[in-house]
Amino acid sequence: MVRPKTSSILAIFCFWGLMISHSSTAHPMPNSVVNLYVYDQSIAGVAKMPLDDFATAFGVPKESINLNSPELRRYFLNHIQIITEAKPWQTHIESVRVINSNDPIVREYQELLLNFICTPVKRTSTRDFTFKYDAIIHQVITHKIMVNVVQDWQGGILGSQVQVGEIALNIPKGQYFPLVVKLQNGSWWKGFGSMVSLGMYHIAEGADHLLFLLVLLLPCMLVPNGQNWGAFASASFGIKHMVKLVTAFTLGHSITLFVGAFQWIRLPQQWVEVWIALSIMISSIHAYRPLFAKKEGWIALGFGFVHGMAFASILMDIRLSAGALAWSILGFNLGIECMQILLLTVVLPLILWLSKRSEYILFRKVVSAISFLIACFWMLERIFFFKQL
Repeated sequence: MVRPKTSSILAIFCFWGLMISHSSTAHPMPNSVVNLYVYDQSIAGVAKMPLDDFATAFGVPKESINLNSPELRRYFLNHIQIITEAKPWQTHIESVRVINSNDPIVREYQELLLNFICTPVKRTSTRDFTFKYDAIIHQVITHKIMVNVVQDWQGGILGSQVQVGEIALNIPKGQYFPLVVKLQNGSWWKGFGSMVSLGMYHIAEGADHLLFLLVLLLPCMLVPNGQNWGAFASASFGIKHMVKLVTAFTLGHSITLFVGAFQWIRLPQQWVEVWIALSIMISSIHAYRPLFAKKEGWIALGFGFVHGMAFASILMDIRLSAGALAWSILGFNLGIECMQILLLTVVLPLILWLSKRSEYILFRKVVSAISFLIACFWMLERIFFFKQL
Protein backbone atom coordinates (compact mmCIF):
# COMPACT_ATOMS: atom_id res chain seq x y z
CA MET A 1 0.00 0.00 0.00
CA VAL A 2 1.37 3.44 -0.98
CA ARG A 3 1.75 5.82 1.93
CA PRO A 4 -0.16 9.17 1.81
CA LYS A 5 3.08 11.24 1.55
CA THR A 6 4.32 9.26 -1.44
CA SER A 7 0.97 9.41 -3.17
CA SER A 8 0.88 13.17 -2.74
CA ILE A 9 4.29 13.52 -4.38
CA LEU A 10 3.20 11.27 -7.25
CA ALA A 11 0.04 13.32 -7.69
CA ILE A 12 2.06 16.53 -7.93
CA PHE A 13 4.39 15.04 -10.55
CA CYS A 14 1.44 13.72 -12.56
CA PHE A 15 -0.25 17.14 -12.40
CA TRP A 16 2.85 18.95 -13.64
CA GLY A 17 3.40 16.32 -16.33
CA LEU A 18 -0.11 16.86 -17.63
CA MET A 19 0.33 20.64 -17.50
CA ILE A 20 3.60 20.47 -19.45
CA SER A 21 2.10 18.10 -21.97
CA HIS A 22 -0.94 20.31 -22.41
CA SER A 23 1.20 23.41 -22.67
CA SER A 24 3.45 21.94 -25.36
CA THR A 25 0.40 20.86 -27.34
CA ALA A 26 -1.48 24.11 -26.94
CA HIS A 27 1.52 26.36 -27.74
CA PRO A 28 3.59 24.66 -30.44
CA MET A 29 6.89 26.29 -31.28
CA PRO A 30 7.86 25.19 -34.83
CA ASN A 31 11.27 26.41 -35.97
CA SER A 32 12.48 27.97 -39.21
CA VAL A 33 14.30 26.13 -41.97
CA VAL A 34 16.55 27.76 -44.56
CA ASN A 35 17.63 25.73 -47.59
CA LEU A 36 20.60 27.17 -49.47
CA TYR A 37 21.49 26.71 -53.14
CA VAL A 38 25.18 27.37 -53.73
CA TYR A 39 26.03 28.54 -57.24
CA ASP A 40 29.21 29.79 -58.91
CA GLN A 41 28.78 33.44 -57.93
CA SER A 42 25.58 33.59 -55.91
CA ILE A 43 23.74 31.81 -53.13
CA ALA A 44 19.97 31.48 -53.25
CA GLY A 45 17.83 30.54 -50.30
CA VAL A 46 14.36 29.32 -49.48
CA ALA A 47 13.30 30.14 -45.93
CA LYS A 48 10.25 28.69 -44.23
CA MET A 49 9.18 30.24 -40.94
CA PRO A 50 6.05 29.92 -38.76
CA LEU A 51 3.73 32.83 -39.53
CA ASP A 52 2.75 33.36 -35.88
CA ASP A 53 6.36 33.78 -34.76
CA PHE A 54 7.15 36.04 -37.68
CA ALA A 55 4.14 38.26 -36.92
CA THR A 56 5.42 38.59 -33.33
CA ALA A 57 8.89 39.59 -34.54
CA PHE A 58 7.52 41.91 -37.24
CA GLY A 59 5.26 43.57 -34.70
CA VAL A 60 1.89 43.30 -36.46
CA PRO A 61 -0.97 40.78 -36.37
CA LYS A 62 -0.53 38.08 -38.99
CA GLU A 63 -3.84 39.07 -40.59
CA SER A 64 -2.40 42.56 -41.25
CA ILE A 65 0.80 41.44 -42.99
CA ASN A 66 0.93 42.75 -46.56
CA LEU A 67 3.13 40.35 -48.52
CA ASN A 68 3.71 42.93 -51.26
CA SER A 69 4.57 45.87 -49.04
CA PRO A 70 7.98 47.58 -49.38
CA GLU A 71 8.23 47.54 -45.56
CA LEU A 72 8.16 43.75 -45.50
CA ARG A 73 10.91 43.47 -48.10
CA ARG A 74 13.04 46.07 -46.33
CA TYR A 75 12.61 44.09 -43.12
CA PHE A 76 14.00 40.95 -44.71
CA LEU A 77 16.82 42.88 -46.37
CA ASN A 78 17.85 44.06 -42.90
CA HIS A 79 17.81 40.54 -41.44
CA ILE A 80 19.32 38.38 -44.21
CA GLN A 81 22.95 38.79 -45.17
CA ILE A 82 25.92 36.79 -46.44
CA ILE A 83 29.40 38.05 -45.66
CA THR A 84 32.80 37.03 -47.06
CA GLU A 85 36.10 38.67 -46.15
CA ALA A 86 34.20 41.19 -43.99
CA LYS A 87 32.28 42.42 -47.05
CA PRO A 88 28.48 42.00 -47.16
CA TRP A 89 26.80 40.69 -50.28
CA GLN A 90 23.77 42.24 -51.93
CA THR A 91 20.48 40.58 -51.00
CA HIS A 92 17.48 40.49 -53.32
CA ILE A 93 14.03 39.31 -52.22
CA GLU A 94 12.50 37.29 -55.04
CA SER A 95 9.12 36.31 -53.56
CA VAL A 96 7.15 36.09 -50.34
CA ARG A 97 4.03 34.01 -49.80
CA VAL A 98 2.06 32.14 -47.15
CA ILE A 99 1.60 28.37 -47.30
CA ASN A 100 -0.29 25.85 -45.18
CA SER A 101 1.89 23.24 -43.49
CA ASN A 102 1.21 20.14 -41.47
CA ASP A 103 3.26 18.49 -38.76
CA PRO A 104 2.46 15.29 -36.82
CA ILE A 105 3.08 17.12 -33.53
CA VAL A 106 2.15 20.72 -34.33
CA ARG A 107 -0.59 19.71 -36.79
CA GLU A 108 -1.80 22.36 -39.23
CA TYR A 109 -0.18 25.80 -39.16
CA GLN A 110 0.78 28.57 -41.56
CA GLU A 111 4.29 29.35 -42.75
CA LEU A 112 5.83 32.27 -44.53
CA LEU A 113 7.82 31.07 -47.55
CA LEU A 114 10.59 33.42 -48.61
CA ASN A 115 12.80 33.16 -51.70
CA PHE A 116 15.93 35.28 -51.77
CA ILE A 117 19.27 35.44 -53.53
CA CYS A 118 22.58 36.94 -52.41
CA THR A 119 25.34 38.02 -54.80
CA PRO A 120 28.82 39.37 -53.96
CA VAL A 121 29.85 42.87 -54.99
CA LYS A 122 32.99 41.46 -56.61
CA ARG A 123 34.01 37.93 -57.58
CA THR A 124 34.70 35.74 -54.56
CA SER A 125 34.48 32.15 -53.37
CA THR A 126 31.14 30.71 -52.34
CA ARG A 127 32.77 27.87 -50.38
CA ASP A 128 33.41 29.84 -47.17
CA PHE A 129 30.95 32.46 -45.90
CA THR A 130 29.10 33.80 -42.87
CA PHE A 131 25.31 33.57 -43.00
CA LYS A 132 23.37 36.10 -40.94
CA TYR A 133 19.67 35.34 -40.58
CA ASP A 134 17.71 36.73 -37.64
CA ALA A 135 14.27 37.53 -39.07
CA ILE A 136 12.57 36.08 -35.97
CA ILE A 137 15.22 35.21 -33.40
CA HIS A 138 16.11 38.85 -32.71
CA GLN A 139 12.68 39.15 -31.05
CA VAL A 140 11.73 35.54 -30.21
CA ILE A 141 14.95 34.36 -28.53
CA THR A 142 13.74 30.77 -28.14
CA HIS A 143 13.43 30.42 -31.90
CA LYS A 144 15.84 28.23 -33.91
CA ILE A 145 16.85 28.25 -37.54
CA MET A 146 18.00 25.01 -39.18
CA VAL A 147 20.28 25.75 -42.16
CA ASN A 148 20.76 23.17 -44.93
CA VAL A 149 22.55 23.06 -48.26
CA VAL A 150 20.37 21.30 -50.83
CA GLN A 151 22.36 22.20 -53.94
CA ASP A 152 26.10 22.59 -54.31
CA TRP A 153 27.23 21.40 -57.72
CA GLN A 154 30.96 21.60 -57.02
CA GLY A 155 30.43 19.78 -53.73
CA GLY A 156 28.42 17.00 -55.37
CA ILE A 157 25.17 17.91 -53.58
CA LEU A 158 22.10 17.79 -55.81
CA GLY A 159 18.62 17.08 -54.49
CA SER A 160 19.83 15.84 -51.10
CA GLN A 161 19.77 17.85 -47.88
CA VAL A 162 22.94 18.43 -45.87
CA GLN A 163 22.60 20.29 -42.60
CA VAL A 164 25.41 22.81 -42.19
CA GLY A 165 24.41 24.32 -38.88
CA GLU A 166 21.85 25.95 -36.65
CA ILE A 167 21.28 29.54 -35.57
CA ALA A 168 20.05 29.56 -31.98
CA LEU A 169 20.51 31.29 -28.65
CA ASN A 170 23.92 30.65 -27.09
CA ILE A 171 22.70 30.22 -23.52
CA PRO A 172 26.05 30.70 -21.69
CA LYS A 173 26.69 33.96 -23.58
CA GLY A 174 23.06 35.03 -23.70
CA GLN A 175 23.09 35.90 -27.42
CA TYR A 176 22.94 34.38 -30.88
CA PHE A 177 25.61 34.46 -33.57
CA PRO A 178 25.62 34.29 -37.39
CA LEU A 179 26.41 30.89 -38.85
CA VAL A 180 29.88 30.33 -40.27
CA VAL A 181 29.61 27.93 -43.22
CA LYS A 182 32.71 26.15 -44.52
CA LEU A 183 31.89 23.84 -47.41
CA GLN A 184 34.19 21.07 -48.54
CA ASN A 185 36.56 21.84 -51.39
CA GLY A 186 34.60 21.55 -54.57
CA SER A 187 35.62 20.35 -58.01
CA TRP A 188 34.15 19.81 -61.43
CA TRP A 189 34.63 16.06 -61.03
CA LYS A 190 32.33 16.04 -58.01
CA GLY A 191 29.76 18.00 -59.98
CA PHE A 192 30.12 15.70 -62.98
CA GLY A 193 29.80 12.59 -60.81
CA SER A 194 26.68 13.92 -59.09
CA MET A 195 25.08 14.55 -62.49
CA VAL A 196 25.87 10.99 -63.63
CA SER A 197 24.16 9.71 -60.48
CA LEU A 198 21.22 12.07 -61.03
CA GLY A 199 20.78 10.83 -64.60
CA MET A 200 20.77 7.20 -63.48
CA TYR A 201 18.37 7.97 -60.64
CA HIS A 202 16.03 9.90 -62.94
CA ILE A 203 15.68 6.97 -65.34
CA ALA A 204 15.40 4.43 -62.53
CA GLU A 205 12.55 6.48 -61.06
CA GLY A 206 11.08 7.50 -64.43
CA ALA A 207 8.50 4.80 -65.01
CA ASP A 208 7.23 6.54 -68.15
CA HIS A 209 10.65 6.56 -69.84
CA LEU A 210 11.25 2.90 -68.95
CA LEU A 211 7.79 1.87 -70.14
CA PHE A 212 8.30 3.68 -73.45
CA LEU A 213 11.54 1.81 -74.10
CA LEU A 214 9.95 -1.49 -73.11
CA VAL A 215 6.98 -1.26 -75.49
CA LEU A 216 9.21 0.06 -78.27
CA LEU A 217 11.43 -3.01 -77.93
CA LEU A 218 8.65 -5.60 -77.61
CA PRO A 219 8.30 -6.37 -81.35
CA CYS A 220 11.95 -5.77 -82.31
CA MET A 221 12.65 -9.52 -82.86
CA LEU A 222 9.61 -9.99 -85.10
CA VAL A 223 9.01 -9.53 -88.83
CA PRO A 224 5.87 -7.53 -89.78
CA ASN A 225 3.27 -9.53 -91.70
CA GLY A 226 0.61 -7.20 -93.06
CA GLN A 227 -1.53 -5.88 -90.21
CA ASN A 228 0.05 -8.25 -87.68
CA TRP A 229 3.42 -9.20 -86.34
CA GLY A 230 4.85 -12.34 -87.84
CA ALA A 231 7.30 -14.92 -86.58
CA PHE A 232 10.67 -14.58 -84.94
CA ALA A 233 13.26 -13.32 -87.45
CA SER A 234 16.69 -14.05 -86.00
CA ALA A 235 18.83 -13.07 -83.05
CA SER A 236 21.17 -10.95 -85.19
CA PHE A 237 18.22 -9.16 -86.83
CA GLY A 238 16.62 -8.44 -83.46
CA ILE A 239 19.81 -7.24 -81.78
CA LYS A 240 20.64 -4.89 -84.69
CA HIS A 241 17.06 -3.59 -84.66
CA MET A 242 17.17 -3.03 -80.92
CA VAL A 243 20.51 -1.20 -81.10
CA LYS A 244 19.16 1.00 -83.91
CA LEU A 245 16.08 1.94 -81.87
CA VAL A 246 18.02 2.75 -78.71
CA THR A 247 20.63 4.72 -80.71
CA ALA A 248 17.92 6.78 -82.41
CA PHE A 249 16.18 7.44 -79.10
CA THR A 250 19.51 8.42 -77.51
CA LEU A 251 20.33 10.80 -80.35
CA GLY A 252 16.92 12.44 -80.10
CA HIS A 253 16.90 13.01 -76.36
CA SER A 254 20.57 14.09 -76.36
CA ILE A 255 19.85 16.90 -78.82
CA THR A 256 16.86 18.32 -76.95
CA LEU A 257 18.53 17.78 -73.58
CA PHE A 258 21.35 20.07 -74.74
CA VAL A 259 19.06 22.62 -76.38
CA GLY A 260 16.59 22.65 -73.49
CA ALA A 261 19.17 22.80 -70.70
CA PHE A 262 20.65 25.96 -72.25
CA GLN A 263 17.05 27.23 -72.56
CA TRP A 264 17.37 27.92 -76.27
CA ILE A 265 13.95 26.27 -76.53
CA ARG A 266 11.56 26.02 -73.59
CA LEU A 267 8.23 24.25 -73.91
CA PRO A 268 5.42 24.11 -71.32
CA GLN A 269 6.34 21.26 -69.01
CA GLN A 270 2.76 20.05 -68.73
CA TRP A 271 2.48 19.41 -72.45
CA VAL A 272 5.89 17.77 -72.63
CA GLU A 273 4.62 15.29 -70.03
CA VAL A 274 1.39 14.81 -72.02
CA TRP A 275 3.38 14.09 -75.19
CA ILE A 276 5.45 11.52 -73.33
CA ALA A 277 2.25 9.71 -72.33
CA LEU A 278 1.10 9.94 -75.95
CA SER A 279 4.40 8.43 -77.15
CA ILE A 280 3.79 5.43 -74.88
CA MET A 281 0.23 5.04 -76.17
CA ILE A 282 1.34 5.06 -79.81
CA SER A 283 4.24 2.68 -79.13
CA SER A 284 1.89 0.36 -77.25
CA ILE A 285 -0.44 0.18 -80.26
CA HIS A 286 2.56 -0.47 -82.51
CA ALA A 287 3.69 -3.29 -80.22
CA TYR A 288 0.19 -4.79 -80.48
CA ARG A 289 -0.01 -4.47 -84.28
CA PRO A 290 2.35 -2.70 -86.74
CA LEU A 291 1.71 1.02 -87.23
CA PHE A 292 5.06 2.16 -88.60
CA ALA A 293 6.89 -1.04 -89.49
CA LYS A 294 10.47 -0.51 -90.72
CA LYS A 295 10.26 3.15 -89.65
CA GLU A 296 10.71 2.56 -85.92
CA GLY A 297 14.09 4.31 -85.96
CA TRP A 298 12.54 7.60 -87.09
CA ILE A 299 9.75 7.27 -84.56
CA ALA A 300 12.26 6.57 -81.78
CA LEU A 301 14.22 9.66 -82.88
CA GLY A 302 11.10 11.84 -82.84
CA PHE A 303 9.89 10.61 -79.49
CA GLY A 304 13.46 10.98 -78.21
CA PHE A 305 13.15 14.72 -78.90
CA VAL A 306 10.11 14.84 -76.61
CA HIS A 307 11.69 12.81 -73.80
CA GLY A 308 14.83 14.97 -74.02
CA MET A 309 12.78 18.08 -73.17
CA ALA A 310 11.59 16.33 -70.03
CA PHE A 311 15.19 15.44 -69.15
CA ALA A 312 16.22 19.07 -69.76
CA SER A 313 13.65 20.35 -67.25
CA ILE A 314 15.77 18.78 -64.50
CA LEU A 315 18.71 21.01 -65.47
CA MET A 316 16.91 24.21 -66.44
CA ASP A 317 16.77 25.67 -62.94
CA ILE A 318 20.39 24.93 -61.99
CA ARG A 319 22.18 28.27 -62.16
CA LEU A 320 25.57 27.28 -63.50
CA SER A 321 28.21 28.81 -65.73
CA ALA A 322 28.23 27.65 -69.35
CA GLY A 323 31.19 25.33 -68.73
CA ALA A 324 29.67 23.73 -65.64
CA LEU A 325 26.32 23.35 -67.40
CA ALA A 326 28.02 21.62 -70.35
CA TRP A 327 29.69 19.17 -67.94
CA SER A 328 26.32 18.66 -66.23
CA ILE A 329 24.58 17.86 -69.52
CA LEU A 330 27.32 15.36 -70.41
CA GLY A 331 27.22 13.70 -66.97
CA PHE A 332 23.41 13.60 -66.82
CA ASN A 333 23.22 12.10 -70.30
CA LEU A 334 25.88 9.53 -69.42
CA GLY A 335 23.82 8.49 -66.40
CA ILE A 336 20.76 8.07 -68.61
CA GLU A 337 22.73 5.92 -71.05
CA CYS A 338 24.11 3.75 -68.25
CA MET A 339 20.58 2.95 -67.10
CA GLN A 340 19.44 2.29 -70.67
CA ILE A 341 22.32 -0.15 -71.17
CA LEU A 342 21.42 -1.83 -67.90
CA LEU A 343 17.80 -2.12 -69.09
CA LEU A 344 18.97 -3.66 -72.36
CA THR A 345 21.11 -6.26 -70.61
CA VAL A 346 18.03 -7.35 -68.66
CA VAL A 347 15.39 -7.07 -71.39
CA LEU A 348 17.34 -8.31 -74.43
CA PRO A 349 17.86 -11.94 -73.27
CA LEU A 350 14.26 -12.10 -72.02
CA ILE A 351 12.73 -10.83 -75.28
CA LEU A 352 15.11 -13.00 -77.31
CA TRP A 353 13.99 -16.08 -75.39
CA LEU A 354 10.28 -15.25 -75.34
CA SER A 355 10.08 -14.23 -79.03
CA LYS A 356 10.80 -17.80 -80.10
CA ARG A 357 7.86 -19.19 -78.11
CA SER A 358 4.24 -19.35 -79.17
CA GLU A 359 3.16 -17.81 -75.86
CA TYR A 360 4.91 -14.57 -76.83
CA ILE A 361 1.93 -13.47 -78.94
CA LEU A 362 -0.32 -13.40 -75.88
CA PHE A 363 2.42 -11.94 -73.68
CA ARG A 364 3.14 -9.11 -76.14
CA LYS A 365 -0.52 -8.22 -76.56
CA VAL A 366 -1.23 -8.24 -72.83
CA VAL A 367 1.80 -6.09 -72.03
CA SER A 368 0.88 -3.71 -74.87
CA ALA A 369 -2.70 -3.37 -73.66
CA ILE A 370 -1.69 -2.76 -70.05
CA SER A 371 0.91 -0.21 -71.15
CA PHE A 372 -1.70 1.57 -73.27
CA LEU A 373 -4.10 1.82 -70.33
CA ILE A 374 -1.37 3.10 -68.02
CA ALA A 375 -0.41 5.74 -70.61
CA CYS A 376 -4.06 6.79 -70.97
CA PHE A 377 -4.25 7.28 -67.21
CA TRP A 378 -1.04 9.32 -67.23
CA MET A 379 -2.32 11.47 -70.08
CA LEU A 380 -5.59 12.29 -68.31
CA GLU A 381 -3.73 12.94 -65.07
CA ARG A 382 -1.27 15.28 -66.78
CA ILE A 383 -3.97 17.16 -68.70
CA PHE A 384 -6.34 17.74 -65.78
CA PHE A 385 -4.30 17.34 -62.60
CA PHE A 386 -0.78 18.38 -63.59
CA LYS A 387 1.18 20.14 -60.86
CA GLN A 388 4.38 22.03 -61.63
CA LEU A 389 6.79 21.17 -58.81
